[in-house]
Amino acid sequence: MIHLVIPALPPSLNRLLNMHWAKRARIKKEWQRLVWAAKNSDLTKVPAEEHGRRTVNLEYYFPTHRRRDVDNYQKVILDALTENGLIVDDSPECVEVSVKFLMSCDHPRTEIRICDAAVSGGEHGDSAGTGGDGETTV
Repeated sequence: MIHLVIPALPPSLNRLLNMHWAKRARIKKEWQRLVWAAKNSDLTKVPAEEHGRRTVNLEYYFPTHRRRDVDNYQKVILDALTENGLIVDDSPECVEVSVKFLMSCDHPRTEIRICDAAVSGGEHGDSAGTGGDGETTV
């Protein structure tokens, strides 16, 4: 399993669609760089590129409990994962995506877990509630 922690939250699709194309391209490049940096950090051991169906678990740690659309934050991240060779393609044939919105006032971030689709079962667990550092499921 690959576990990436990015100390930022992606822009929503609504924000992306309402901005100038050049700014949108800069944001996309920035997220490609953030994923590349997380992938190549000393703390993350990324196996050699493997092709096949993957499961991507996205956990967004927002600073507030505000209501959000579940499909509004995936675009930039899935494009960056594809660009960095962590998934083959972001089509439904190649990737299964699950999304969780959590709350962390002190450390807003995005956590990405990638594993082979056949192995995705119970590696991370799906327990809701309060995490160890005061994070709560939204």
